[in-house]
Amino acid sequence: MDSQERALLDRFEAEIGPCLERAAESIAETPAYEPIRDAALPDELRSLGRQHAMAFIRSARRNRAVEPGELDFVRERAAQRAREMVPLAVIVHGHLVAQRTMIEAITSAARDDSSAQAAALRLAVRISDYIAVAIAVLVESYIQTVEGERADRETDRRNLLEELLTGHGGNHAALARRAAGLGLEPGRTQVVVIATVADAGGASLPRRWLAEALARCSGRGASHAFVVIRAGDVVSVLDSTGHRQARTVLDEVGRAAQASHRVLPRAGIGTPFTDIAGFAASFDEARRALRHTSPQRPIVCSPDDITLFDDLALSSGEAAGRLIPARVRSVLQDETLRVTLLAYVNANLNVAATAKVLILHPNSVRHRLRRIAALTGRDPRNVADLFELRAAARLLDSETTHTDFSIPPLRPHDAKRTTRSSVTSSAQQSD
Repeated sequence: MDSQERALLDRFEAEIGPCLERAAESIAETPAYEPIRDAALPDELRSLGRQHAMAFIRSARRNRAVEPGELDFVRERAAQRAREMVPLAVIVHGHLVAQRTMIEAITSAARDDSSAQAAALRLAVRISDYIAVAIAVLVESYIQTVEGERADRETDRRNLLEELLTGHGGNHAALARRAAGLGLEPGRTQVVVIATVADAGGASLPRRWLAEALARCSGRGASHAFVVIRAGDVVSVLDSTGHRQARTVLDEVGRAAQASHRVLPRAGIGTPFTDIAGFAASFDEARRALRHTSPQRPIVCSPDDITLFDDLALSSGEAAGRLIPARVRSVLQDETLRVTLLAYVNANLNVAATAKVLILHPNSVRHRLRRIAALTGRDPRNVADLFELRAAARLLDSETTHTDFSIPPLRPHDAKRTTRSSVTSSAQQSD
């Protein structure tokens, strides 16, 4: 460092007050500081600015770059800002403001002297190098703090979830306070949502991505949203009403998942609750709802979206599935005959209405119903046989990873294209 640079540093240090004042005022006015802005903030920023300026001056006078160990105050402040949830971009911006202000002060100190201006340019380069090191230190500290606190919150939420489900949480009031601090706000009408990832065509949706998307779309902020990865599912607590209600959030997450991963997650929504005592019941209903989801119906709310018939069929277990005769199973795996059967059920056994839904002639519907009767030995025009066929279809639904056995929205050309080939195939199976 030559004499001109030393003279400029001395002048900069002697006149550092106005420089710190300008930088502190500019940074404090940033909107992102609003949550922590108080009367002490400007003094805090001025103190931090002075520490930076003196660290730079010391390193410049030694004619070497600042050592990371000299920037412990940067690490501590970055960790504090991370806990205060000040965005990282805002903190980096503050350091760039400080860099600009310091360079302006050095340049101003050079006045009109050409040799001093050249020295000021060299010092400006040193300032930029110093700020680059400082930003690297603060980013590392900020990220470590965020990741560490997120891991702690995830562990706390996972423990709380198990306590709420097992009833081993101890004192209700203490548990409620813990829950409030982790996102289960008292008095707020909420629902438990259990979401699961689904594979389709080799595509997959990471559970971590799904958890972060739910937290981000919940409107509560990533640090306040109650989201827990549990086994193969993602458990979250979302609002039951309002513009960020559960179904709205799930729709938004679903669109994002399709756009980024070409996969649609499935989710069950439980019953609303306002007190943690209702959490377990909401969780059970969300689990029940999830069992009724399908690619065509990825979001199910219990009990509103679930029929007693379907729930009894799904609750019967694998033993009931083994009671389905092979010929019934074979026929119900034929898409054309299955769709015809379920359209007939949904049309209240009205052939004309069924034909209208499937865009067929009524005689074609009658022919398919006769084919079902011939191939299965169960006549869908007989109420008892029809219930058995419908129950078998629902059981097969649960066996085939939620392939939907409800009426899909067939297009006219789909119905016409599948009719002949499927019925012919069924006929060949019966020979």
